[in-house]
Amino acid sequence: MLSTYEINMTTNEVKEYLDISHFTFNNLMKQGQLNPINKDTWRLDGSFLFKREEVEKLKGELEVEGITLYQASKAYHISMYQLEKWIEEGELACTIQEHRNRTTKFVKEEDIRELVQQIERKNT
Repeated sequence: MLSTYEINMTTNEVKEYLDISHFTFNNLMKQGQLNPINKDTWRLDGSFLFKREEVEKLKGELEVEGITLYQASKAYHISMYQLEKWIEEGELACTIQEHRNRTTKFVKEEDIRELVQQIERKNT
């Protein structure tokens, strides 16, 4: 049988596992996405404790698919304006997700790679 320590995670373990800052951690608690199991006794326990399965579920929800427009512009040397233009014209599909407390556009890396290759073929 698993011990309580293996079933539960401390505040620092949760932040490390989710790879989030203390600020983001506090926001997730305020929004009710992270609920400690020892809300009343956390001072005696030394830390908030969270169920491991709930933290793993939250990690799946927080994962983003693709890369941000900024990451794409840096990786493929394309201006943000050009990426926005492709999205507006329907040449590039994007998903809008909450990321780092901001609404952010995400694109699939394969789609950008294909568009860049098409442009390179036209230019040669």
